[in-house]
Amino acid sequence: MKRTLLLTITLLLTITMSAQQKYVGGDISLLPEYEKHGAQYYDKSGKSIDNVLAFFVEQGWNAARVRLFVDPSQASEDHQREGVRQDLEFVKALGKRIKDAGMTFMLDFHYSDTWTDPGKHSTPVSWNSSAPDELATMLYNYTVDCLQQLKAASATPDFIQVGNEITTGMLW
Repeated sequence: MKRTLLLTITLLLTITMSAQQKYVGGDISLLPEYEKHGAQYYDKSGKSIDNVLAFFVEQGWNAARVRLFVDPSQASEDHQREGVRQDLEFVKALGKRIKDAGMTFMLDFHYSDTWTDPGKHSTPVSWNSSAPDELATMLYNYTVDCLQQLKAASATPDFIQVGNEITTGMLW
């Protein structure tokens, strides 16, 4: 009896462990900006890479993360220069490229107009309310709208990261 139980548990664990998907990738939120500004990419032998996403897939990547800001035009000029520019139109285009490359798309909702981290998480300028019920409704409506638009653009996320580094809360 013990031997059968142990064998059954071992078999179930083996099946479960071998069926788990492993994800390899990274945040490519600024890739279109780098491309727009003429960045050149090369493989280890010095050969030019024409399709960066295809190259990533060849290297074993199967996932890509992209951040989404509510209205990055409201971010400070410094933050915009540092990479705050991923609005919904930007993310729809990049998300579609990710999906077309056969990769898993992870969407990171920042729920802010600018950088967020455990020390700061400003409420988007257009969400000009501090009433919790109103903010909850705005957050819900924004999320649903974004996901519907992404789906319509053939860029449905496979994973969603809610907020960015929100251990101390969000929408302050």
